[in-house]
Amino acid sequence: MANQSGTFPLRKYDWYGGSLEVRWSVTDRGDNRSDVYAALWAKTNGFTTYGPSAYFTFRLGGSDGNWTGAVSVSGSWKMIAERGRTIDHGANGSLNGIDIGVLAGEVYGTSFNSIAYDGVNLIYVNATDYVVLPYAPYNLRIAGGSVTATCFGVYYDRSSHDSLDRSDQAQWATDSGFTNVVWTDEGPQGFTQPCTAAPPFSLTPSTKYYVRVRSHTSAGWGPWSAAISQTTLPATPPGLSVSASPSGTSSVATMSPPGGVTGVDSYTLEWRLQGTTPWTAVTTGTTYTVTPLTPGLTYEYRASARIGGYTSPISTTVTLAQPKPNTDPGDYFDGDTASPASGDLDYSWSVPASPHASTSIATAKGVMGWEAEFTTSGGAGVLYRITAGIFGSVYAARVQLSRDATTAGLRAGQQDLAPYWTDVSGGSPYIGSISVRPSRSQRLAAEVTWLTTAGTLISRSVGAATVVAGGTWARLVGGGTAPATAVHAVVRVIDVSGTGWSKWLGGESIELDGAMISLNEQFPYFDGSMLTDGVYVYEWSDPAKPNASTSTRTPIEQANLEVLESQRIGARAILDPACLPPTPPRPPVIENACVTDAALWRRAIAAIPTGMISEYLNVVPTFEIVTTTKAVNQVRIRLYPNPTELPIDLVDLSHGWISEQIISYVPMHTVMTIDGVHQRVYAEVGGLEAISADHLLYGSKGTPATWPVLTCGQAYVIVADIPVELTQDDARLYTQLTTRY
Repeated sequence: MANQSGTFPLRKYDWYGGSLEVRWSVTDRGDNRSDVYAALWAKTNGFTTYGPSAYFTFRLGGSDGNWTGAVSVSGSWKMIAERGRTIDHGANGSLNGIDIGVLAGEVYGTSFNSIAYDGVNLIYVNATDYVVLPYAPYNLRIAGGSVTATCFGVYYDRSSHDSLDRSDQAQWATDSGFTNVVWTDEGPQGFTQPCTAAPPFSLTPSTKYYVRVRSHTSAGWGPWSAAISQTTLPATPPGLSVSASPSGTSSVATMSPPGGVTGVDSYTLEWRLQGTTPWTAVTTGTTYTVTPLTPGLTYEYRASARIGGYTSPISTTVTLAQPKPNTDPGDYFDGDTASPASGDLDYSWSVPASPHASTSIATAKGVMGWEAEFTTSGGAGVLYRITAGIFGSVYAARVQLSRDATTAGLRAGQQDLAPYWTDVSGGSPYIGSISVRPSRSQRLAAEVTWLTTAGTLISRSVGAATVVAGGTWARLVGGGTAPATAVHAVVRVIDVSGTGWSKWLGGESIELDGAMISLNEQFPYFDGSMLTDGVYVYEWSDPAKPNASTSTRTPIEQANLEVLESQRIGARAILDPACLPPTPPRPPVIENACVTDAALWRRAIAAIPTGMISEYLNVVPTFEIVTTTKAVNQVRIRLYPNPTELPIDLVDLSHGWISEQIISYVPMHTVMTIDGVHQRVYAEVGGLEAISADHLLYGSKGTPATWPVLTCGQAYVIVADIPVELTQDDARLYTQLTTRY
């Protein structure tokens, strides 16, 4: 505003005159105050009551202003005094006026005698002339504890001397240039927050937002403040994994921050027995041990994260079955006396120094030479020994899953350490196999791992994936040509993604047995502790290390084979693992353990029409049983006469058969011939030479076998039965008819 000046109206007495110059200077509009300067000039006309001189004084700013000292003037203009004062404006920015006081008089001796006084409000300032653009707000800061997945608050400051008629505006954008403004807060007063506004506005989780503020007065909008930014928290739960202890009495929960979060103040872990309420909760750090738990029971776990004042969503529930290593919990045990029926357990006292005065513990035994690996997303588990495997071995291995998986990632089998690996020669072909029995159907494959001399991984060869039915043993095969630098190899089972695969769940298990690697071709399973079968002698390469060195199979010389066959000293070409050979001579009726009736049969039926049976000559059937990847027990073949040649589905098969022959055991990959012409049974196992199998043929209920003869030119029906747990692909029956002349 320009300086203002005017003539001071002191005209009451014609003997003096005055002129008042007022200068207006705005020094701090932001602080809503102004500086005012005034100078008083005066003169006389030379005629006064007491002489040629008069004295003047004045004050600036009303009654609280200080008078200047009296100054004598005469007929010439003289500046009496100059005064300055800082004056605050009103709340609306206006300056109502400046009070000027002027006092004229004479001096008599030392006294000042007032002759005239004028007091006026000389200058007025209109608000519209004074109000200017406000300053930008400053000191923007995130409100402590306000950050959540959908909201946060921002405090800011503004000049304390800005006009009170101002209003503020805050902008929220997803970019620093504020080209994408998502929310505008009209009228905040030092604080802006979308979720508490009216109406409220929700931010997007895991998104960075920029905030700025400006102020408005009647003069217009002021400049924007510097922007502040903050990323909202993710609306995701924390990561949660739970692993059970091998003893089954506790579990360890491990939490990780939600994606995009670097720091978590605390976690809330909850657990309960599956299907029950309520949840037990605890506030904890990254890991927490849940105890005591009951082995064999299934528990559920979930977790949430606390970040400042924000609590994340609750994680997906993790279900985990506690291992139950004591496979025979009905047997009594204490810390120093093991049950004879529990050879897979070790017993100890919880406080060894206090036997019979502390808790006794049963712990599953480890299994030598086996290991199990899990990827982070492939779950977790423990490996321990169980009694009896598929091949009648004393022990086998079991992997007990203790944590849910999200992807395929289980690898279990031979340990890649001496002496458990197999020595190989680079460039040669090797076949690896392993027998497995999962607790439920799973897609699995055999994997051969090739290793250097030091045991360093070179590569892996994976066999064809197979969906193995739950509760059944299957032999998986894999392998290939060993890399040139390979010196050792191990075989393991892996789970393979694809049709038939589903994630492992805590509490599920898979049993392992019969890991074997052979050169050039796949052999039927054998180890160094198998009985001599009349064809081969089985030994450990290091007799001092049974079950811990390479097993060998050496053919018996043909001459010895003939002696063994002629003398029948008890060694047999094929051993039925469910029925050990009886002491010779063979009794006329064997124990029923070798021949049992299956609870349910899987049946195949075929018709022999009349045209294939001579009316006058005898016809003798020969049967051929072919197995694939599974051994087959209790193959039953029955012949029924069908004189009227009824359709197969109308023949009464509940009784009336004329012949029943039972094969108690057929190994896998075997062609077994029941030769009706020569009345002999022989088998070709694994494509090798034929060997005797007469001892595996029985008649009804274990009686000695008889040989059927078909005659009279009539039709017959052949019925072949195998246990229902097998499939038709596991065993196929072929029939040949020979006419005797």
